[in-house]
Amino acid sequence: MNKTLLLFMFLAMPAAAAELPQPAVPAVSAQTPPPKKGNRFLEFYIPQMILLTAALAAVSEAAAHKYPQSRRAVRISWNWVLLASFLVCAVLGLTLLVPLEKAVKIQVVHFHLWSGTISLVAVIHHFALRLHAMR
Repeated sequence: MNKTLLLFMFLAMPAAAAELPQPAVPAVSAQTPPPKKGNRFLEFYIPQMILLTAALAAVSEAAAHKYPQSRRAVRISWNWVLLASFLVCAVLGLTLLVPLEKAVKIQVVHFHLWSGTISLVAVIHHFALRLHAMR
């Protein structure tokens, strides 16, 4: 083929594509308000979960200081809380990769976030307890 003809065909393609019928866009009614975007951090009760877990950590540490014989049991129980919350968070995170119904997926996301929050607070508590041993 002639180079000029190829160049003409190449340049004419966008114009031909613009002439194709465009898909219809649904009209937005003035009566329909746009969907509100809430604060997901508050919607999923993350601050409440942080405060509850931190309060449990403070109570357990106070009990461990008041009753020194229970110190080992408190540490072991927090290690188990850390392990369990991490495993739940990891399994639920992998579950989110599977196509689920919307209602089920919302519940999985809630439990995933809650277990991740508990895991985060347990990690911070674990780190704070072990920090003095690292000095």
